[in-house]
Amino acid sequence: MPRLPKPRRKPSLGSNLEWHGNHIRVIVRVPPSKREAIGKAHLKEALPTSSPKEAELLKLPVVYRLKQQIAGVKTEAQRDGWVKEALSWRAAIAHEARHLEDRNEEPWRAVLPLALSDKAEEIEDKEGLPRAKAFVQVATGEATPINSLVDDWLKERQLAGRTEAAFRHAVKQLVDWTRETDRAETLESIDKRAVGRFVAERFIDRGIDPATANKSITGLKSYWTWLDKRGHLEATAGNPWEGQSLSKKNGRGASGKPTKRPFTADEIRTLMEATEGDKLMGDFLRVAALTGARRDEVARIEVRDVIIGAGGMTLAIRGIKTDAAERTIPLHPALAAIVARRIEGKAKGAFLFHELPEQKSAARGRGAPITQAFTRLRRKVGIEEKTEGARQDATDLHSLRRWFIRSAVEALEEGAQGFTPWTIADVVGHATEDKELGLTMAKYPGKASLKAMKACVEAVQLPKAR
Repeated sequence: MPRLPKPRRKPSLGSNLEWHGNHIRVIVRVPPSKREAIGKAHLKEALPTSSPKEAELLKLPVVYRLKQQIAGVKTEAQRDGWVKEALSWRAAIAHEARHLEDRNEEPWRAVLPLALSDKAEEIEDKEGLPRAKAFVQVATGEATPINSLVDDWLKERQLAGRTEAAFRHAVKQLVDWTRETDRAETLESIDKRAVGRFVAERFIDRGIDPATANKSITGLKSYWTWLDKRGHLEATAGNPWEGQSLSKKNGRGASGKPTKRPFTADEIRTLMEATEGDKLMGDFLRVAALTGARRDEVARIEVRDVIIGAGGMTLAIRGIKTDAAERTIPLHPALAAIVARRIEGKAKGAFLFHELPEQKSAARGRGAPITQAFTRLRRKVGIEEKTEGARQDATDLHSLRRWFIRSAVEALEEGAQGFTPWTIADVVGHATEDKELGLTMAKYPGKASLKAMKACVEAVQLPKAR
């Protein structure tokens, strides 16, 4: 058999250049301080050549232009600098007023309000009238910057890392929109009409997925509820974010098929066979599939959470979303050997899945590396399905959780005894009080018994191997 010729090696390129297929493009690094504002770690632009010599000449004006573009972008600290300065003026003006009052002097003797007028003119010349007005309103206590109380709100809410990051991003989206539309960046400027315009321009006009948009809207609604509760808002006609969520179209794509679904039995079988003997991915998928737990709930299980008693093993699940997510469930018999192997010789505070590296950001859950590896695995074994109009695949790691719930429901439909639909909700950590008969079936009787949970868990079985 003739030997195939080795592929020709592409010549190396100079600084700020990289190969992109058979073409060359310019690449300029974005400083870390400006990545959030720009939204990228690098700016790139294709060149109309595949010749390294020509690229060296053509790159110069492009590199200069991209660097100028980066230089013109203000960092978040720079863009929010006026807020800190205005709040400093507010504190100083209030201090001066108290000082005059203590000395029984007339308010007109105050000097700072006159100085503030000069400052406002300076801001108007540099940044325009809307910013100057907002500065004066904040400095005099007539208005409050939108993002000045976000830290206090989130500290009180004590949200999970990813949710907190999503809510912070929602407030940032609103602040960015006020800057784009020359609206004052204050709480007082956000009324029902402003909210309607924001939702239309930021989400509807851009074709943002309703689920993504609603996450931001929910965060902003929660922020305004807290602001009102803590007395930071004047009496209004109600929360302007009420009723602003977008229709999810029953969670279906343009084709009429669900945009996300559980795995089928054949797909579960394929995944289990593909990870047989894989001590990390194989174990993780089996634990996720047979507990119905969320990705980061599985990733955060510690040795101390495995409780061995007369009735067998149970798992204490550390919820990541709601109070209902904090739960203790019986361990599926098929997981006993995996869990026993993973806790052997470990300290109580050690993670069951110790191989997972700690993430730098709380917004990136401990199980994030599993999601990335699982996506590659799923595609490798041919489990891919995108419905028309959908941005994402119809299945993902969360489809293991959907499969667990679907399997438990099917078991009930086929006559399984010992548990109810409310038991399934307790096992997977879903809130039940807002469901039908929630007060009667959830709040009054309390959580399902371990016996009922055991019946539910054991009703779910992995498909038999081919």
